[in-house]
Amino acid sequence: MKKKGSELMQLWARRCELSKAEWAQLYRLVRLVLKQSRCSALNGLPLKPTHYIDEFFRDKVFLTTTKEDSKETELLHDNALKTFFCHYLKDVLDDSYLKRALPLTNEDDERSDDDGKKTLTTAEMAEFEVDLDRLSSKLDRDQAWALLSELDIETASQGVRLLLEFELDIKQARFFLLEAALKPEWVSGFLKAGLTRESVGQSAYQFLSENDKWVRLYLALHTCVDQKTHLPLKKLAENHRIPSYHHRARKLGISRRKGQFEEGYEETILGAWLLSLGLVAKTENLGAINVAFKILCWEASSLAKQEM
Repeated sequence: MKKKGSELMQLWARRCELSKAEWAQLYRLVRLVLKQSRCSALNGLPLKPTHYIDEFFRDKVFLTTTKEDSKETELLHDNALKTFFCHYLKDVLDDSYLKRALPLTNEDDERSDDDGKKTLTTAEMAEFEVDLDRLSSKLDRDQAWALLSELDIETASQGVRLLLEFELDIKQARFFLLEAALKPEWVSGFLKAGLTRESVGQSAYQFLSENDKWVRLYLALHTCVDQKTHLPLKKLAENHRIPSYHHRARKLGISRRKGQFEEGYEETILGAWLLSLGLVAKTENLGAINVAFKILCWEASSLAKQEM
């Protein structure tokens, strides 16, 4: 342990200049030491000791290096770290922020938490925290955590990238990642196309208002709902007295066979709408198109509820 203790102290002293790989190594060493801690405060806490070790590392080791007014006590020996940890645990008992933090894990552990959600490796953890600290200068940190803590850890990590790259606000991010449950890579393609939820939402509302009512019904009651609750086209046509319902489905662009997406889709009603957004029906645009359709469905469902 002496050799590792020496390495731990060296890395501790250089925290403000560590590389990602060195941060990962420092995390491993801190974890090794603190797993041997016998703090009495652990007996009054509901989660596993490793959970609080991870949060101690994040809040008292990693994040403190980014604050100008912080100057940590020199680590003279490994056991001094246990003392720091025990003092930290006394504050955890009444700290709701720490209790809701996202789970982390050692890369040697299983890559999932108790709920089966994928978790970060130590190397990923360091990168994620760097980004989150940058994010806190643009958004309220508590609001960001409130959103990210509702996502699985992989989506949360990708969500931070979106927030940083495109400067989304929390409301937009919540819609894309949580309410609409869209894949982050789809959202990235959508935003890179110069589109926003607001602009596409306005276009969708106008599109739905200008087209016949059956278009809204097809989308809201058949296309935009899951298989368990959607109405088959025949039933939909019977309920709402819609003639030539198969022809209308083809005209709208919702009954094309697999592989026909790129073949003349711009001639359908939906294809023409996509073109108005600057989205050509090509495979490389599929992510952005999925997001646009989700927003269209959102508007169609809202209008259908008002009319029924």
